[in-house]
Amino acid sequence: MLVRRRLGELGLAFDVITVPRPRSQRQEVLAVSGQPTVPVLVTDDGVFSDENDILAYLDRTYGQESRHAGDGPELWPAELAPRLDQLAATLAAASEELLAIARGASRRQEVDLGHVLQVAGQAASDAARWTAGQAEAARS
Repeated sequence: MLVRRRLGELGLAFDVITVPRPRSQRQEVLAVSGQPTVPVLVTDDGVFSDENDILAYLDRTYGQESRHAGDGPELWPAELAPRLDQLAATLAAASEELLAIARGASRRQEVDLGHVLQVAGQAASDAARWTAGQAEAARS
């Protein structure tokens, strides 16, 4: 989560690749980085597979414009960080559940479309409700 947050704070575009939870099934990660753990950052400067190394690289290469640095503009007030993390975790869990459903469908298993829509709808609803609440609080 810290790497995604830092990338966002720095305004950098990035791709998220969802990998299997069991490390033994992370063949793509292993092939790219030589080890099965995440996060992994692949750049023109090399492959970084340790969160602290990734954060140091981002700060060194793109500056320390994060809200943690204290000398750049704050994209989000510090008190919102826990809520952002919670929202990101909720959306990630919903994404993983939808991916599992899609995998089941690809194996020609019966898929409950109602459940798929419920998961996606709840994630979108949570995100919209939170965003509206933050916008209202900012106007106050």
